[in-house]
Amino acid sequence: MAIPSKTKVATEDFVYRVVGDSEKRIEKRFDKVEELAEKRFNKMMEQLDSTAGLVKKFDEEETMQSGRIAIHSEEIKELQNFVYAN
Repeated sequence: MAIPSKTKVATEDFVYRVVGDSEKRIEKRFDKVEELAEKRFNKMMEQLDSTAGLVKKFDEEETMQSGRIAIHSEEIKELQNFVYAN
């Protein structure tokens, strides 16, 4: 689209066309930015979900280990009582 010289007067149709074309270009750029932001957000959420899963697994394993330690502690106390009682 040619830019009118200073001697030419811009018609209303010309101005609307220029503004309309500019709006379309801006909308396309915003669409691309939105799409990129959505992809990054989804990737971040996947990573957070994965991290949350690892934390949950670690917590479950820690709970299981705590139970084992309690059982072993009781067994050790019983053995100590048996050994030192005789």
